[in-house]
Amino acid sequence: MLTFNMRIMQQVAEKIVRYEKSDTPYVIDCAITEPSAGTDVEEPDLYPKARLVGQAKKVADGAVLNGRKVFISTGHMASDHVILMPFDLKDPVNNYGCFILPKDANGFSLGRKERKMGHRVSTISELIFEDCFVPDENIVMNTLEFPEPKFRKQIELLLEMVLGITRTAVGAMGTGNARGSFERALDIAKRTKFRGRTLLNQQWAQAILTNMFTNVMMARSLYMESTFALMSNMEGMLSKSIPGFMNTNFMKKVFDNRWFKKIFHSTWLRKKMIEQILDTKPQNRARIQFMSSMAKVAGSDMAMENGHLAVEFLSRAGIRHDHGIEKGFRDAKLLQIFEGTNQLNRLNMFKHYLARQLPGVEVF
Repeated sequence: MLTFNMRIMQQVAEKIVRYEKSDTPYVIDCAITEPSAGTDVEEPDLYPKARLVGQAKKVADGAVLNGRKVFISTGHMASDHVILMPFDLKDPVNNYGCFILPKDANGFSLGRKERKMGHRVSTISELIFEDCFVPDENIVMNTLEFPEPKFRKQIELLLEMVLGITRTAVGAMGTGNARGSFERALDIAKRTKFRGRTLLNQQWAQAILTNMFTNVMMARSLYMESTFALMSNMEGMLSKSIPGFMNTNFMKKVFDNRWFKKIFHSTWLRKKMIEQILDTKPQNRARIQFMSSMAKVAGSDMAMENGHLAVEFLSRAGIRHDHGIEKGFRDAKLLQIFEGTNQLNRLNMFKHYLARQLPGVEVF
């Protein structure tokens, strides 16, 4: 969405609608992470240090991809793959590309499916590209297509906004995980007796449960604050509701009209939309980054702490599979790692908040 390639967006929307009418869902993954680059690929400032391997090469009528992507959520389930890969490994930030690739593309294959400790309901996949050809119509974004200097920051903007959304979502996931640990522990405490009284009537147990509930409320406050920052600081673009008449057969005919498509899919309109986001006040973009990283760190840390507290609090009952306590603990750990490790997100917070008040300080 944040490439503002309206032609691709309309194609994807139409596929979603078409697949919804069948028993097969339309699933897309997003492939950024590489085997030797890790978290570095989620922060443009770290690209000069990242050991990138995957590279795209522009050829007649398209591009050729080579390399691997790892730890890609829903990779084995995806109908289409969204790939972020540079055209020039020596200057990746200014030479980046985004591609949409069908699962049956020549030169593309799926590698191993990770065996995971937690989040086992979702597949995590390795994607392999060996002279994989992508036609021009499937190149979603190419930072070289607009020569004006300000458009060279497009990949930085894309990563900023994608992570601003997804890190806030991880904060919400962490809050839900922390709440799940608390509610399961509370339920078991109501039914479990210790020295003739239920755990719920023990003062030490009440103190632990209160700590767990406090963690939930702190995490919830931060991801809600991050959501507010995201929705209010995008100059209204993300916070406008969709009028009811847009969801009608009449509007479908409008979107299918070739003259409408000519404007809707035009380079002119795309540049205008990108310019609107590029012109967002720096302090607003910084606030989104700071708050989304804080929501992610707090939510995932609270999930881990509540998982740990629940397992220790319930002793043997805490590691029984049927209670779900140990599952919540296993699921919590990934939240501290993906969408940038919590260590990276702490540096991101420092960069976008504290460093702005400290002239001359170096970050990353």
